[in-house]
Amino acid sequence: FHIMPGSKSFSIACAGCNMRCEYCQNWQISQRSPNEVEYEYFTPQQIVDMALKSGSKSIAYTYSEPTSFYEYVVDTSKLARKKGLKNIVVTNGFINKEPLEYMLKYVDGVRVDLKGFNEDFYVKYTSGKLGPVLETLKTIKKSGRWLEIINLVVPGANDNDEDIQKLCNWIKANLGEDVPVHFTRFYPNYKMSDTPPTPE
Repeated sequence: FHIMPGSKSFSIACAGCNMRCEYCQNWQISQRSPNEVEYEYFTPQQIVDMALKSGSKSIAYTYSEPTSFYEYVVDTSKLARKKGLKNIVVTNGFINKEPLEYMLKYVDGVRVDLKGFNEDFYVKYTSGKLGPVLETLKTIKKSGRWLEIINLVVPGANDNDEDIQKLCNWIKANLGEDVPVHFTRFYPNYKMSDTPPTPE
């Protein structure tokens, strides 16, 4: 949101994800393997050329989980940078430190979906773990790359006032009060289609 606000971003994705969120908003691609979805293959150079032709100022690796097409993200980012394009990764943050640090050499901003602030929530609803995501956030902040956080508020799952307060306190204490945090509304989807939307 805060990287070149109002400019166009050329957004790409590949099928797959390393989490299994019960409420996934993009489950049609994230919860499937590449051979289960309709797709077109483009080389990293073709992506950069299309982004430039579209008038975009950046390429966003999003919709599914960029770590599931990690090498492609890095290869494309290297080429994009040479052409003056910014690279933005939208991720769940569930990645080991070494590959994260390498990727951060070539990207300009990262938006991490911090799904909640409770280990039980992570295990039950995402099949992931909270601890590694918190380490990812600290690594990104330390790298000097632009960082934003998003939290999808899911009724009855991660909307506990105490956990949200802990989340905010942790961000302020470990990342600083200048890191933007976006709270967004849940809409019934995937395996949680019977859960009501987040009240306004």
